[in-house]
Amino acid sequence: MMTNDPITESCISFKIGEDLLAAGVNYIHDIVEVGMITAIPQAPVFLKGTMTLRGTTLPVVDSRTMFGLSATMVTDDTSILVINMVVAGKKLRVGVMVDAVSEVIQIDVEDIMPLSSIGARYPLDFIRGTVKSGDAFIYLLDVVNVFATEELTSFQATLAEVRA
Repeated sequence: MMTNDPITESCISFKIGEDLLAAGVNYIHDIVEVGMITAIPQAPVFLKGTMTLRGTTLPVVDSRTMFGLSATMVTDDTSILVINMVVAGKKLRVGVMVDAVSEVIQIDVEDIMPLSSIGARYPLDFIRGTVKSGDAFIYLLDVVNVFATEELTSFQATLAEVRA
C-alpha cells in the first residue's frame, strides 16, 4: 500500500535581527555559547575571529554582518552554530554567531516557496526559499552558498597548513 506522506526536512531555526531563519540539521554539528573570540587582523568584516572548540581552532562568522546588518551584540541568547560542510571536496567547519537559536522544526518540502527578488531582504543565492510558520515566514538558508566564501575556505587552508 502506497502512502503519500509528505517529505519533511529537519531544520534548526534561529534569529538574525527580527528575522527567523533555518538551516538543515545535517549541517549543524553543535550549538555552543559564545566564548572568547580572538580577533584576526585585516580579516573581512564578517569574520569575527577564531575560538577554540574542543582543542581545534574554529573561525567564527558574524551572521548579522554577513547579511549587511550591524554587528551582533552578544547577549545571553546569542549562540554559535557550528556548521560542517564539504566544499570542493574539502571539509569546512565554521562557527556562525546568531542572535538566538529557536528550535528544531520539521518542514514539509512541498511547503517551501521560492523567494521573490522583489523586496528580497537577503541575496537570492543565500536563501533556498521560505516557509510560513503561523504568522511569520522562515527563510531557509543555502548553507554552502552563504558560508563557503573564498575568504573562509582560504582561511581554513591556512589553519590546516599551520597545524601540519
